[in-house]
Amino acid sequence: VFFEMHALLDMLLAVLLLSFCLSLACASDVSCRNSAYCSTGKLVGYVGPLDTVEQSKAAFTNTHYKRELIIFGETRVEFAAHTADRCRRAGYDHVLPVLVLPDDCQRYTRLFTTYDGRYRNSSQEANMSCGWYRTKDDNDVPYASGFEYLRHEVGVTAWWRKWFTAARAVMLGYNVMAIDEDVVVLGDWYGLVKSPPLSQYTMFSQAECPNCINGGFSYIQNAAPNGPAAYMFYEPMHRVVRWAENATRLANISSKFFDDLGRFYAEDQTMMTDVLLSCAAGRPLYFMLLLSMRNDEAGWAKLGGRENVSYPAYTMAIHKMGDKELLLEGPIADKVWGDLWPAISDPPREADGRLKVSLRTAELHMPHSGGEWPMHMGGYLYGTPGPYTLSYRKAFQDLGVPLPPDPEDPATAAQAQATKPELFALIGVDDLLPRTDDRKRILGTWLEHNWFAHGRLGHWHLHLQPKYTNAMGHIHGGLPLFADDDKFAAKRVGLQHMGHYNWHLAAWMHGGPARVYFATEHDADAKLTLQRVVAYAPGVLHYGLSKETFIAAVSQLARVAVALRAVAAWPAVDCSS
Repeated sequence: VFFEMHALLDMLLAVLLLSFCLSLACASDVSCRNSAYCSTGKLVGYVGPLDTVEQSKAAFTNTHYKRELIIFGETRVEFAAHTADRCRRAGYDHVLPVLVLPDDCQRYTRLFTTYDGRYRNSSQEANMSCGWYRTKDDNDVPYASGFEYLRHEVGVTAWWRKWFTAARAVMLGYNVMAIDEDVVVLGDWYGLVKSPPLSQYTMFSQAECPNCINGGFSYIQNAAPNGPAAYMFYEPMHRVVRWAENATRLANISSKFFDDLGRFYAEDQTMMTDVLLSCAAGRPLYFMLLLSMRNDEAGWAKLGGRENVSYPAYTMAIHKMGDKELLLEGPIADKVWGDLWPAISDPPREADGRLKVSLRTAELHMPHSGGEWPMHMGGYLYGTPGPYTLSYRKAFQDLGVPLPPDPEDPATAAQAQATKPELFALIGVDDLLPRTDDRKRILGTWLEHNWFAHGRLGHWHLHLQPKYTNAMGHIHGGLPLFADDDKFAAKRVGLQHMGHYNWHLAAWMHGGPARVYFATEHDADAKLTLQRVVAYAPGVLHYGLSKETFIAAVSQLARVAVALRAVAAWPAVDCSS
């Protein structure tokens, strides 16, 4: 029953590649999710710095397709390559990764240049884009944060590079999808958001909670350069730049705003949520930031107490975010099951054939202080603008487009009030209502949401060929970890399990098919290592085995592996029973 597989490597790869070719029409093929936005082979591409306005404009001009851009920031070339590859295999070559160094972009583009020539079956060549920002000043002194606008690191610098790039692109009139490296293209995003009724929405963001944003996925379309949606991408980093430069007023309230090194700390999605609440309220709010004081009662007391601080955030902003019913019709309705988790049955339709869905929405207004900074809203939390803040502002002033009015300048109050509102949708919001059938109702999940809420139920698994899925997915969280700090490996397992992992590309990057596995990717003798593997012969384990028999068989396989000083190829449970 047991046997030692001296050529297991070739057999395993053959099975893997056959499986993926059958379910994906081969991992290296291009399968356009929307022919109208399929940019494969249609772009010039740009590889170069993004620091100046001229450089960024060149990057956007040579990367966009029909004014659409997909932007993400990364520090690891391998992760960037897989993220871009998932977009490219969906027909979206209009991807601009923002990496750290010129050498990173050279490695990235060289990888795809050689890889495309060997594996990519598309008849059209895809030209690559990749950008970076300088990491040293004019005197060759490295920036403390690695990014010239941040006096010190605040969270993940790669994310701030992403938001800075995305904000400038939006203000220049581009539609931007800003993503993290673990986002997956599943369905036809553009087909949904470019059609009524979703085409009236300017911004979509993934929910982290019923009234807060997750920084891993946002999309802006048709935004005014000086409107509230553009402000949603501009202002979060603007606040961080100011507090990284001078957080004296925060320090006077609480030490909870700072990390162990005494530096101001905040995540991008915390800042984005505060700006969302500000736009919903029509005045600057700092509710999520202030919540980071947690149990610092002395700090809360300086602001009038926790309840007094919470009250305006809820009455002025959160309570203005409501669930709006929409009716989808025609081809758009055919792509969506509805708000509930998809079932085997057909989706519920109205008598006229339309599909009723709901979204958590808000009307975005340009915030303005009106010259008032009450303490129960945090008071005025900034110091005098210094060189970092002024440099950040200049990077946008140099774009040559109208900018959002300054919410702190009393002279711009009328301009802010006259700014046209724009619509926002928070997608993936659990309505938290009890149900009798154990099927959750999560608003907007059909547009985009995470693995735990949707993908783990099989709706992302290509080999299951689900009829209904999200347009976009975000692994995000909810996956078991191999170790406390190994979340990236766990996310990779999810992609591999669902059929969204390009094994060809992994083999090309790691130096051969023997090194695509976790156990061998850093092994110089990977092929020899894989020859010392034991496994059950095909057919020995089948659906007719009881649970007890299966567990016993796995245990015996482990004993044989130990005895032979080999690796056990753990069998999967047969799910056909």
